[in-house]
Amino acid sequence: MHKTLAMRRLFFLITCCLLIVACTTNKTDYPHSIHFLPSDSSLIIQIDNPNTFKSSFNNNEFLSSFEEPLISERIFKIVEKLHPSQQIWISLQATKYTIAFKFSEQIQPKDSTHIFYNAIENQIDSATIQTDQWYYTKKQNHILISTDKNILMNDFKKENPLYSQLNPLIRSINSSKAATHLYIHSKHQNTPFEKLFGDQWKRSFSDWSVMDIQSTSQNNTFSGVSMSTQSNSILNLLSETQPLSNRIPEIVPATSKELNSYTFSNSALLRFTKAVDSLFLADIYEIGFMTTEKGIASGIFSYDIESTFETLETTPEVSIRNQMVYRILNSPLLNASFESFLPEFKPTFCSVIDDFMYFTESIETMEYLITQQQNKSTFIHSNAYLALVPQMTSESSFMVLNTISQNKQLQQVTTDKKFQLLSKQFKLAVFQATPQGNAFLTHIALQKSKGTIDETGVSERFQVKLDNDIATHPQFVLNHRTKSKEIVVQDTENNLYLISSEGKILWKKALDSKIQGKITQVDLYKNGNLQLAFTTEKMFIVIDRNGNIVTPFNKKFEDNLLPLAVFDYDKTLDYRFLLISGKQWIMLDRKGNTVNGFTKKTSDSLLFSPEHFRIGNKDYIAAMESNGTLLLLDRTGNTRIPVKERFPFSDNTIAVYEDTFTFTDQNGTLWHIDQKGGMRKVVKDLKNGHGFTATSKTIVTLSDNLLSIKGRTIEIDFGMYTKPEIYYVNNKIYITFTDTQTQKLYIYDSNSNLLPNFPIFGIGAAVIDDINLNGIPEIAVKTDAQTITAYSM
Repeated sequence: MHKTLAMRRLFFLITCCLLIVACTTNKTDYPHSIHFLPSDSSLIIQIDNPNTFKSSFNNNEFLSSFEEPLISERIFKIVEKLHPSQQIWISLQATKYTIAFKFSEQIQPKDSTHIFYNAIENQIDSATIQTDQWYYTKKQNHILISTDKNILMNDFKKENPLYSQLNPLIRSINSSKAATHLYIHSKHQNTPFEKLFGDQWKRSFSDWSVMDIQSTSQNNTFSGVSMSTQSNSILNLLSETQPLSNRIPEIVPATSKELNSYTFSNSALLRFTKAVDSLFLADIYEIGFMTTEKGIASGIFSYDIESTFETLETTPEVSIRNQMVYRILNSPLLNASFESFLPEFKPTFCSVIDDFMYFTESIETMEYLITQQQNKSTFIHSNAYLALVPQMTSESSFMVLNTISQNKQLQQVTTDKKFQLLSKQFKLAVFQATPQGNAFLTHIALQKSKGTIDETGVSERFQVKLDNDIATHPQFVLNHRTKSKEIVVQDTENNLYLISSEGKILWKKALDSKIQGKITQVDLYKNGNLQLAFTTEKMFIVIDRNGNIVTPFNKKFEDNLLPLAVFDYDKTLDYRFLLISGKQWIMLDRKGNTVNGFTKKTSDSLLFSPEHFRIGNKDYIAAMESNGTLLLLDRTGNTRIPVKERFPFSDNTIAVYEDTFTFTDQNGTLWHIDQKGGMRKVVKDLKNGHGFTATSKTIVTLSDNLLSIKGRTIEIDFGMYTKPEIYYVNNKIYITFTDTQTQKLYIYDSNSNLLPNFPIFGIGAAVIDDINLNGIPEIAVKTDAQTITAYSM
């Protein structure tokens, strides 16, 4: 049904078959890092990829919504100091944190700031990280770090019982690709999952669970394995059943706060309940409970609904919408049947519809259920539920479906703003469990509703939160494998991110300084594989799509660099990289060698990087000097068109419009220079600080509140606007700019018409492209200090 989940489920089915054997401690693994954690731990984190540890939590909108986060910032600060290939184990006990990992000379960082790697065997030292006091030592080839010195004073000679308890779960996720795993004991208080699913979470198991954290821009999922050793837990009572498809969502009103579903096979329901002799239970294969706005109710599905109904002693009570409702006359066995699930529920009325029955305590509740069912206002018809279905397992023995906006427990532990955002975006959360051997496959999912339209009428595709504030405008780049577009952006700590078309951070790479200008994609090996080329303040760098340096393009310069200029004169992929370092022009070929025959040194600094234009069969390199000189050069750096005039250039780049070199000056004049050096000026009365951009057939200017597109000028609101940009997507021209004062993003067409549903929210310059090649353009824009949001138009 769902390929990804089916593969995951198959993996767990295989691994869980080994759990009985795995329950015996494997001495060859001793001592495991768990051996050094407190034996009374109830929440443990296994980190397989420290480099993405913080991102996995920050980009999990559910986990990051809590006022008191599951993971303290103190933990993030420590993990950031550890080697990125280190597997790390962390115990969280209230305010006590303990970290353990194996020591290895091969992966020991050389950076002296990694003080923990200098630990001495059996000697406890301390370090202050920001304002936090940490203690650390080395024991049995492990580095131990803790906020509690007493924990490290243990001699660790006795084997920790935690290892034997967790070993089966550790083995069950050995092949998991998740970067972070949560081990949670049922005794642990106030976990995010307990707040999300309440008592149903704690009643489900009585031992340890491990959950993998998986997050994309559209969903947050947690999948894993649970152990349950007590016979009275819900999962153990369901252990002899086979999972079935959950049908209860077909009959539960979509506005309900919560529903619980239990499925049974082979008459297992009789063993589950206290009503051992009840014929009522014989043919039931699913029973569910719902909390609606009109009260608590139950629904059942039966292989023979008429036979199930006939086991009850009833009398007709009332007809609602031509549907007969019966009063239940004698209910001790019926009450006993429901008692194992919901002791406080005492059914008084029932109604048979198709192959299911409703049970309620009041006529009002029954009327509400029948009305909602007939109006097709149940979960199965809800966009929010249908969006969630692909993230659910197709079959389960136990399921809880929760409406987030009505979750008071969750609201109490999140800020009002985050709770409103969470409930608006995700709407529903599901928890599913299925017995397998002596363990249970568990799955939690939150999914943003597909096709959800916000107040502006523009659909949000995803949001991505970076680890730090955003430093550059987002930019789309091509994934040469999938042909989709991805986003590159840099944060203020100089980390470069590659973000997939689904909003997942694929990698981040630390750079020496801020990227200058835009990133250019090149195909250095002429094989269709694209690389990213750019300059930082003093470096010229090319990296592949995995974030690895492409040698020899890791060149350092003494003077600051302008943005990289890349020329492909004849479209043959024989690139020329032009680097401007101070007044020096340096041209390299695609192998990183200096190009012979190109010599140029300017008398003054350049305002912008040189640009290449081809008009007819001639190549031109155009550059603006800060002294007002316009350079129009040939391929070798010699003057092709002499320009004697000096210009008070505006802060806009040059363009070619109708085969003329076109630019504006600070006096508001639009200049055109042809290939013979002829000049034509058009007085536009553009204000200082105006915006200008052009293509071969379109000129756009934005001055104060006057927007001009192809000579048609319109008035817009006064504001503090970014420079206008022109995008050509799917044979349409889009002109975009953002008012950073009112935080509104505008998009116009080539006829100066504002697109429907605009402006939308944005706080920086936007980029537009069809990232999935589905004919629908997407927009990427900064929406807060650390967040990039992608919209579908």
